[in-house]
Amino acid sequence: MENLEKAANKWLKPYPNAGYRENGEVLLVALTVAMGIRTFFLQPFKIPTGSMQPTLYGVTSVPDYGQGFDEAAAQANAAIGILGPIATTLLAVAILGEPLTAIGMAGTALVLAGVGWFTLAERE
Repeated sequence: MENLEKAANKWLKPYPNAGYRENGEVLLVALTVAMGIRTFFLQPFKIPTGSMQPTLYGVTSVPDYGQGFDEAAAQANAAIGILGPIATTLLAVAILGEPLTAIGMAGTALVLAGVGWFTLAERE
């Protein structure tokens, strides 16, 4: 048994500052568990401002402008939903001065090509 302990002490070196590392790990796990409990059990439906209260449970006091989407084709609704991020990208470039990279332009072209392809396929 003494030979085993000597070999272990020779080859297995302790971590430097092992106590700090262990305490940091325990603190991180405790914070994660506490935030998870708070998020999912104590405050899951807290409304941060009063502006969202009129739309709680679907009760609105303004006209429903999205009513026409129910009557439109599913493909048209999908095209409108897909074009939203493109509009956001273009507005970010125009208003905020964000750079438009080659990858961004390629992604925009792919989305537009896909929408055009499915729109033409729907007409045939």
